[in-house]
Amino acid sequence: MFPWSIIGTALKTGAEIYKNKKKSEIIMSEAQIVHAEKMNLDKMKAMMNQMNQDQKLQQDEELAQLRADTSIEKTILSAKLKQQGQ
Repeated sequence: MFPWSIIGTALKTGAEIYKNKKKSEIIMSEAQIVHAEKMNLDKMKAMMNQMNQDQKLQQDEELAQLRADTSIEKTILSAKLKQQGQ
């Protein structure tokens, strides 16, 4: 009778080990998914930051061009007013 109880215990232990292994595999798989999602989120944030920086740079360039155009117009207007005043 003694060997049968050892075999039963061994089977139960083996079943527990298998169950724990499967549980560990599921946990690892879920962790990998969470990690991948976090990496994707970080990539999206980086892309959005880059887009914002590009937009700000474009706006700065447009503003600089507008200021330059305004300065040129002021210079032309000033020259015309000087000619009319003479």
